[in-house]
Amino acid sequence: MSPSRNDGSGPSPLRPHRASLLVNLRLTALLSLLLSFFVTSEPVVAADAEPGIAAASFCDANNQFCVHARRYSATETVTFCVQSTLTGWMGLGIGGSTMATSTIYVIYSNGSGGVTISERTTVGNNEPVLSSSQNFVISQDPLTVPSWAIALPSARVVASFNRSTVPAKGNAVSTTGATSFIWAVSQITPSDPASPSSRFTQHSDNGAFAMDLSAVGTVTAGVSQSLAVIWDVRTLRTVHGVCMFLAWGVFPPVAVLVARHFKARLGHTWYILHVALLLIGTGLITALGLVFIELQVPSSSTRLIGASGADPHKPIGTVVAFVLFPLQIVLGFISNALFSPDRPSIPWWDRLHWWVGRAVMVLAVVEIYLGLRLFGASTAVVVAYWVWIGVCVAAFAAAQLLGGAVHHLEGQLSSKAA
Repeated sequence: MSPSRNDGSGPSPLRPHRASLLVNLRLTALLSLLLSFFVTSEPVVAADAEPGIAAASFCDANNQFCVHARRYSATETVTFCVQSTLTGWMGLGIGGSTMATSTIYVIYSNGSGGVTISERTTVGNNEPVLSSSQNFVISQDPLTVPSWAIALPSARVVASFNRSTVPAKGNAVSTTGATSFIWAVSQITPSDPASPSSRFTQHSDNGAFAMDLSAVGTVTAGVSQSLAVIWDVRTLRTVHGVCMFLAWGVFPPVAVLVARHFKARLGHTWYILHVALLLIGTGLITALGLVFIELQVPSSSTRLIGASGADPHKPIGTVVAFVLFPLQIVLGFISNALFSPDRPSIPWWDRLHWWVGRAVMVLAVVEIYLGLRLFGASTAVVVAYWVWIGVCVAAFAAAQLLGGAVHHLEGQLSSKAA
């Protein structure tokens, strides 16, 4: 029997070793693949991920707003399914951290079993208005959650819509990384639910988040972000109201009470307090209040006096702040410049100063109430305001009954003059 040859005619003594090596290589590759899932920085492919589709979702911490999104790489379109547990309206802003920098979609039930979606934009902190072009299409029946999205329990408003990844107008959805989004919800239904341009009240809750729709074949979770700290319209109006209440509901009554009834007790200090309360208190805080309210006025709107037929709050405020208040300041300095402690009676310019002041204070009371009504203040706030006015009236009445008005006449302080 001839010696064994490795000529392929029989079993080779090396083949078992090659087979073992091949098995080891395969096991090593398998282990490397398994380990890669734990050490890789790429998103893990979820069970429901699909080729050519990048999916992501976000829900707020209170589960009152959720959005599921899918980007289709073949057509470069994105489908959004947006849900809210509130019955009023919900909003989704794409590509920004503020309203002004986002392309905004406002969604609400239309009152007849359907849904209204509108693409909107805004400047600054103003209420978003309907865009000149609507770059989306409704892609799902109202109140129906697509099979690829997860239904939000107790959702009251549901809508899905399609738009291009990079629309002709508006912000794009990034194909290379995360995209910033903002959201908002409200319990109050818009004034005209069937109209895409309907006015709507300020949100009751809002926030910001980021979703990554760049990597196809993956499903990722959105991440909450800090909302840009920019005061919205309602905050600006609230600060305006607080400023004007202090400027016209607090400082003038105190300043007049000091001047009318406390000259004898305070000496010359009454005059310093009177001037400081009105010039610094009323004057400076009125200026601040006007700045805050002007910040929320759209550039296309008529400022200060308002358009014809507008709420009287604007024209009354304009007359008080820019006509009567400056006149009253001038009359006050004239009265002080012409003052004589030996005067036998009250001169007409002093009396004019009194009556202009009284007219301004009455108008201010009405003006603040009109502002509260225009703002939509709660009943509790309105009642508290009138209680304060009642306290002021009671204080004047008590001071008048206890000592009367005090004036400089014939070299001494007298309470004889009215």
